[in-house]
Amino acid sequence: MDELDPEVYEFHPIYRDKLVLVYRNTQEGIPAEECVSLSQLSQLPFVLMSDESVLHNLCVRQFHRENFHPSVIYTAARHRYLLSLVNSGLGVTILPKALVNTDLFPDLCCKDLSGDMESLIGVVRLKHAHLSAGAEHLYEFFAQQGILTQEP
Repeated sequence: MDELDPEVYEFHPIYRDKLVLVYRNTQEGIPAEECVSLSQLSQLPFVLMSDESVLHNLCVRQFHRENFHPSVIYTAARHRYLLSLVNSGLGVTILPKALVNTDLFPDLCCKDLSGDMESLIGVVRLKHAHLSAGAEHLYEFFAQQGILTQEP
């Protein structure tokens, strides 16, 4: 949410998802604990979302907070491509849990990360902009359903 200027945009959160470490089940160097800290991952190669991604910025901010300097060997604009790279054994990644498709990639595993790394999905609109009739109708439908007033 901190990517949006609250003076310019309305933001209504809908879904909160925890970011997890994603790795191949044969990846060496994964700590045994169910919840791991970034400092425990310093020897692992990382593949991350590309730098124009909000997820990339989220990760980088957390890395700075924890004084963690990962070895990022590749970035990609699509999360499914990252999952494919991790599935191939190229490295590990950090993604929202809901984006990890273990049906498509059954050899992938996830571990919780210590700290407060999460993704927030919501409805965004410009505060002083006119919406098309269809967009206004959808926005009002969300409001009537209570979607725009609930905290995820």
